[in-house]
Amino acid sequence: MDKISTMSLLKELGLAPQKRFGQNFLISNSVSERITKIVIEDQSELIYEIGAGLGALSEFLVKSDKTIKLVEIDHGLAYYLAHHFATFDNVEVIDKDILKVQFPGQKLSIVSNLPYYITTSIIEKVILENDEIVNFVFMVQQELSERLFAETKSKQYGPLTILLELTGMLKLVMNVDQSAFFPVPNINSSVYVYRPKAHQLDTVGFYRFVKALFLMRRKTIANNLNTIVGNKELTAKILLASSIPDNKRPEEIEPEQYVTLYSNYENIKTV
Repeated sequence: MDKISTMSLLKELGLAPQKRFGQNFLISNSVSERITKIVIEDQSELIYEIGAGLGALSEFLVKSDKTIKLVEIDHGLAYYLAHHFATFDNVEVIDKDILKVQFPGQKLSIVSNLPYYITTSIIEKVILENDEIVNFVFMVQQELSERLFAETKSKQYGPLTILLELTGMLKLVMNVDQSAFFPVPNINSSVYVYRPKAHQLDTVGFYRFVKALFLMRRKTIANNLNTIVGNKELTAKILLASSIPDNKRPEEIEPEQYVTLYSNYENIKTV
């Protein structure tokens, strides 16, 4: 779907790109085909597309024999998708906010051109709420890319970086010029594929713990941990057992150190 056909279809439907939903429609067939090929050829039984829009990715997804679920928060677009793909038995359109959708317990893949305003929340949901994910292919604006691979001691380093590092492998697929979208965003985008790796983490509890420690990132880890523990002696004991100096700040601690810290916190608080 190119720019002219995208604009023409929006006009026909009486719709326009909604800033509140972060809508920038993909208008490059080559990019769409390359993105969807990853999830069509994997070992999943089911594909979710988050923010299906006008179906730029969907047109390629529906050609597979997998079950396709198109999630779209914009009611007008969801209505269009439901009618456009009405003849496909393997397609279901979900007119709903993805954050309110519950993933089923089966092997699935997820693909999305993620809206900037809700990118972090969607990545968190996909990883924390699905034990059967095969892969997650997503496109984000490049300024967010810095957070995905942030190094310790950097301003971008935080809970999301740590979660991605510990639970999976993240690989850059390609960079996408801003001209591949309508309306044209202010920045280029990048496409990544996330595949989970084996770990022993209680991801939900661990991530909640790490996020709490980053709430006041300019304070020391001792101050932030004590806010959770509520006992300075226990806080000191947990940090000592974790070999973490009490004057370190949250962004100075490596992901694996957070695993040790969380384990010692869980052990000591139950004694």
